[in-house]
Amino acid sequence: MVSETRQFVTFITGGEVFAVDMAPVQEIIRLPEVVRVPLAPATLDGLANLRGKVLPIISLRRMFGFPEQEPDDATRAVVVDVGQPLGFVVDRVASVVGVEPSQIEDVGAIRSTVDTDLLSGLIKGVGGHAMIMVLDFEKLIAREFSQIAG
Repeated sequence: MVSETRQFVTFITGGEVFAVDMAPVQEIIRLPEVVRVPLAPATLDGLANLRGKVLPIISLRRMFGFPEQEPDDATRAVVVDVGQPLGFVVDRVASVVGVEPSQIEDVGAIRSTVDTDLLSGLIKGVGGHAMIMVLDFEKLIAREFSQIAG
């Protein structure tokens, strides 16, 4: 039987552990200099220049309603390509973990302060973490761009 192990990047934001599927992740960079955009949604930190290309930078802290925190040496932007590159600010990157599909649970059973509409699943007991919340990029981006367009 062929293993269907999926790779996830795990990171910490607001004291919670999140993961994203490795497939759309282009790179993980130090937080670049960001230019604020007037009248932009609160979740959009602004725009950055990534090797000559415009990179929208989105705050996961604001998206999930976590208290603000000044960026430090561990703060990173996870750059994903979902039709266009986007950067998501995370407090720190933890690791890359391999997960079997059977290890991903439904979010329906979770009681959390986090908006579960933006999650696609839960991973328990992997990578030394009791629980890892898997972000649903499609929902996250759809919400972000509906705010920008609206």
